[in-house]
Amino acid sequence: NYISMYDHIKDKENMLDYYIGKIKQSDLLKSKDYKIITNPKLLTLIEKLNLIPKRLENEIIVNQGEVNLTVYKKLIKNQESNRTRLLVRGNHIEKYYINSCTQERIGGFVEFETLKRDDSDKNRIILQEVSNMEQKRRVRVGYLNFPVNVGHTANYIYLKEDSSIKNIKYFMGLMNSKLIDFYFK
Repeated sequence: NYISMYDHIKDKENMLDYYIGKIKQSDLLKSKDYKIITNPKLLTLIEKLNLIPKRLENEIIVNQGEVNLTVYKKLIKNQESNRTRLLVRGNHIEKYYINSCTQERIGGFVEFETLKRDDSDKNRIILQEVSNMEQKRRVRVGYLNFPVNVGHTANYIYLKEDSSIKNIKYFMGLMNSKLIDFYFK
């Protein structure tokens, strides 16, 4: 009794954003704004994408950045020292890499010894927690393979020890794909 549906909205660049969901058949008949997805390949693809989170829960660990910028305000420093580590924030993340060189480094280091959680020793991928809806590309995932701490404006992912995924870069490539960006939008 439920039907998959989509709604499209033109943005400033005349690109289409799709909202995928389900609607009761009786409600669909009452609405002029919804159209039935008739492309079976698109429906199959969306159904498969909806299964990904269940499959990944045994493979990866997802965390918000270790450094809450408000709570740890006193630990954030402008200068690097032997007691600090580079602090990466959400706006430093680009597709496949971290771009901290072009950003101001004011408040760009954190005293790491008193952090409650520190995953800086793990190879991880990092993504912005919130991205501007006006951006052409909303999902950007970078790679961290050196000791840095992540601000709470970003999330990071690393592999569980018994993960069947052997390289986090594989997952980063998938997350940076046009397919995932389309699905996220």
